[in-house]
Amino acid sequence: MTKLKLIKTYQVENTYAGHGWSHEETYKYVFQCPSGILEAGFFLHYNDASKSILVKRVIELPLSVGCYMGCLFCASGSIPQCTPLTGQDMFDIYLEVQKVHSVRFGEPLLITFTGIGEIADNFTAVHECVRRIGVSRPKFDITLSSCRWTKELMEQALFLQSYGNIRKIQQTYVHYDADTMHRLIPGLCDVTEFSIAQWVNCVSEIAFNRFRLNYVALRGINDSSENVQALARLLHPVREKVLVRVSMLNKTKTSVKNGLRSASIEMMELVRMQLNEMGIQAYVFYSHKNDGMNCGQLITEA
Repeated sequence: MTKLKLIKTYQVENTYAGHGWSHEETYKYVFQCPSGILEAGFFLHYNDASKSILVKRVIELPLSVGCYMGCLFCASGSIPQCTPLTGQDMFDIYLEVQKVHSVRFGEPLLITFTGIGEIADNFTAVHECVRRIGVSRPKFDITLSSCRWTKELMEQALFLQSYGNIRKIQQTYVHYDADTMHRLIPGLCDVTEFSIAQWVNCVSEIAFNRFRLNYVALRGINDSSENVQALARLLHPVREKVLVRVSMLNKTKTSVKNGLRSASIEMMELVRMQLNEMGIQAYVFYSHKNDGMNCGQLITEA
C-alpha cells in the first residue's frame, strides 16, 4: 500500500480509571489511503488532571484497514474489507506522528501495536516497522496485542527485543468458553481452535513475564461470578506472569448492531475484586467520558 495522506487531526483530554496514570491528552491522526481510512494515535499520560507529572508518551499504530477478526464489539467490524499495511506504511505513519510531537532521542516512548488490525495476520510487517524504528531511535518500549497468540507467535514477538523493550504482550479476553469466544470474535473460527486455556499453556512455556489479559467487560456475558471463577482457575498456574485489565466496552456501531453492552462500572469493580481475592493481579480501566477516541473505537465512525 502506498500514498498515505494525513487528512485530519483530532485532540481531546479525558480522565481515566487506570493503572499508574489517570489523565490523557489524546491526538488522533486520520490518514487516507487507497483502501480507505486509517487512524493512528498519540497519547500523553499524566498522573492526574493537573498534568504535573508526565508518566509516558505513546504512539499507537494501526496494522490494517479493517480487520480479519470481525469482533462483534469493535468499530472495525463495520469495515467490510481488510487490507493489511506494510512495514513501510506503519513506519511512515510513525514518522508523521513523531514529527508532529518532536519526541526527542532518549526520551521514553511506547510504541503500541494495539490499533485496528490483528498482529497474527501481519507480523512480518510489524517486525519490519519495529526494525526501522530501532534504526532511528535508541530507546523505546513496545506493546503488542492479539486476539490469538500462539507459542510460535510469542517466540517471534520476543525477537523484537533486539530493537526495543517489550513492555506488554496483550491478549484479548471475552470468555473462558472457546465456543462463546469464537462467536464474539468470528475470525477465530476461520484460522484456529484458539482458546484461553491454550493461551495459558503458551504463557507457561514462554520465558517472559509481562503478559496482560484485556478483559472486555460484556454485560450478561462475562461479568458473572461463575465466569470470573472459571477464568481465575485457568490463570492460577501463570498468576505471577499475567496482569488482568478489566476494560469497559466502548460503544461502537458494531456493538450496538450486535446488542452488546458494557458491564457496569460497579460490576467491573466486583470482577476486579474477585480476581484479586483469588490471587490474580487485576485493575479496572475506563474513560470518564465517551469521546470516541477509546479502545475499539474509530473517531471517523462518529
